Amino acid sequence: MSNSALSHQTNSEAAIMAPFALDRTGGQPLFLQIYEILRHRIISGRVPAGGILPPSRRLAVDLGVSRSTAIAAYDQLVAEGYVESRRGAGIFVNALPEAAGDFGGSSPGGAKAPERPFAVGSAPLDPPPFRPGIPDMSRFPFRAWARAVARAARQAPEAMVLATDPFGDPVLRQAIAGHVRSARGIEADADRIVITAGAIGGLDFILRTIMKPGDRLALEDPGYQAVRAMARTRGLEPLWLPVDRDGAVVPASGGGLDPVAAMLTPSHEYPLGGTMPMARRTEFLNYAGQTGAWLIEDDFDSDFRYAGRPIPALSSLDDQGRVIYVGTFAKLFSQSLRIGYVILPSSLVDRFRQAVPPFGAGASLVPQRALAAFIESGELQRHVRRMRRVYGVRRAHFVALLREILGARISFDDHPVGMQLVARLAPGVDDRAVSAAAEAAGIDCPPLSGHYAEMPPVSGLLMGFAAFETGRMAAPMETLRTVLDRISPTVRA
Repeated sequence: MSNSALSHQTNSEAAIMAPFALDRTGGQPLFLQIYEILRHRIISGRVPAGGILPPSRRLAVDLGVSRSTAIAAYDQLVAEGYVESRRGAGIFVNALPEAAGDFGGSSPGGAKAPERPFAVGSAPLDPPPFRPGIPDMSRFPFRAWARAVARAARQAPEAMVLATDPFGDPVLRQAIAGHVRSARGIEADADRIVITAGAIGGLDFILRTIMKPGDRLALEDPGYQAVRAMARTRGLEPLWLPVDRDGAVVPASGGGLDPVAAMLTPSHEYPLGGTMPMARRTEFLNYAGQTGAWLIEDDFDSDFRYAGRPIPALSSLDDQGRVIYVGTFAKLFSQSLRIGYVILPSSLVDRFRQAVPPFGAGASLVPQRALAAFIESGELQRHVRRMRRVYGVRRAHFVALLREILGARISFDDHPVGMQLVARLAPGVDDRAVSAAAEAAGIDCPPLSGHYAEMPPVSGLLMGFAAFETGRMAAPMETLRTVLDRISPTVRA
């Protein structure tokens, strides 16, 4: 190493390691504190582009933390694009373009945050805080996707124009079979997979194929409003399933009132956010076997779990052929792509093939082979792992701000899964009024009460964190506190 390079490294490490204190009282994870401090030092220019961070082992010793804590902080800096890891060489600071500051102002010390990398015209891709359930599209792997499109167009251009199978592109269906095997524990051959126009398109295809007007459909209460409207449009009779801490409650059987199907979100119950434990899943599988009901599994938000590995899908436990699985790439990949898929029990394949000609599965053919190439190259899983780290840090920061800024004004269940959570309001507080006032202030947090059908509604707000950098959360959270204090002045932290 040259004398100038050695001096540059020494200066960089000195700037990074200038004394700073960590709060060890438990209010905020240590790795997140380290990440935030190093991020601010990089943004402010105290550590210049090309600067080298100290090895994680040395950082851990100097700060008195575990090496895994130091690695977690570095991983997040890498995931956010502030630094890059070069094998065998170290971790280097990236050059950051000039940009406007975070929501509500600049970073500490007057530093500016890095520019959001992609925009449409002059409008950034940032949604309003805290719009729930949406991915951070500024981190969409555009170049990797472009390579997949180019590869598909070069190798099989006819596959992007000519449909050879009513269930969708065979190569994509094969790629999805491999994806769900490794990610969700589902053993499914490509013949049982149908490509659909997103999850909603898949659910609609299922309902119009297996049900007729007057049939009973069991739905979670609270639950997904779009599915409720879809069932009403098709003339289906709802059977409302109350949701407790273990998810939807299994209906009583007998009396000729059993539903034809039950729609469930066992991996991340929508909208409350819990995960259905194994005992309740087994109860539903037994119920389906006894009554002949179909279980429609909407695998909502299953890939983003921040404690332990993702829980295997309900479909992976089904040895009776009663579960119809619905998946989508909207949360993993892009909401605009509008590609979903349905995995059918073997007994339903012929029935669905007969239903395709008059109705169609509705999915665009053009992106299907490209998506297959993206999955087969490993880019999808790399993107999922990267975003899981990013969202995990954002979630921890978001939860800490809820406690610090909103305090006793709200309560919430800290489920370590998904891209959103429910902030419950005090009894008697009108969540619709709070949501409307928040929207007027530029904050998007829909009311929880609108997701109830028959059960007594609970007042609360659906709040997302995945699409928002940590530095863009505090100011809108303080605005929301002001809104809550104006509408419910008797509730204070």
